[in-house]
Amino acid sequence: MTGEEEEISEISPKSPKVYSSCIHDGTEDLNSFVELIIAFLQKIPNWWIWLYYLTPTSWSLNAMLTSQYGDIKKDILVFGETKSVEVFLRDYFGFHHDQLPLAYVLLALYPIVLASLFAYCISKLNFQRR
Repeated sequence: MTGEEEEISEISPKSPKVYSSCIHDGTEDLNSFVELIIAFLQKIPNWWIWLYYLTPTSWSLNAMLTSQYGDIKKDILVFGETKSVEVFLRDYFGFHHDQLPLAYVLLALYPIVLASLFAYCISKLNFQRR
């Protein structure tokens, strides 16, 4: 169960129908967005860029690709042009090697924030009070 699913399970009433529809809609939207991150990174409208920065998958891809390939100077042929791997990652995906520590910090903070929010919702929002 992901952090988002835990949050929905605590905030939504304890009805299985409400919970399952919320989980289905939320994960379906998240998966649809994540599939399009790489393909449309340069084409994301300005009013949707906040969602890209809130999605941990985008930071994971940034950290993985940058840490593995971000410092390689070897030339490759991409879209009919010769570029180094480092320049390709920077130009096409927008992944900068100097932003790698930021990606690590955000990836470490994301589960801490979700767990804290989950604990708060469990303690303060009790739908079974009578």
